Amino acid sequence: MKMIDVHLRRVAATMHNSIPSTIWLALYCVLGLAMGITGYRAGILGRRSMAATAVMVLAFAAIFHLIADLDRPQEGFLTISQQPMFDLQTKLHR
Repeated sequence: MKMIDVHLRRVAATMHNSIPSTIWLALYCVLGLAMGITGYRAGILGRRSMAATAVMVLAFAAIFHLIADLDRPQEGFLTISQQPMFDLQTKLHR
């Protein structure tokens, strides 16, 4: 098997094995529920905590960004090294 075939299989696996849309939907529902509860609590108390709201929004944004970034290992903030594949190629050519 040639290295190009291995690469094509990896690209195809990446395209077919991404995070399912139901997971994204569930994350957005949890986000909406958390923000709704925060708004409801602020309405009951008659005041809102801007610090708590900002922390929650930033935490959810960081989590969403991290999950989306991990779903694409070749691009983004977190990248996966391809050195093991280069090492394998070297071993196969020996």
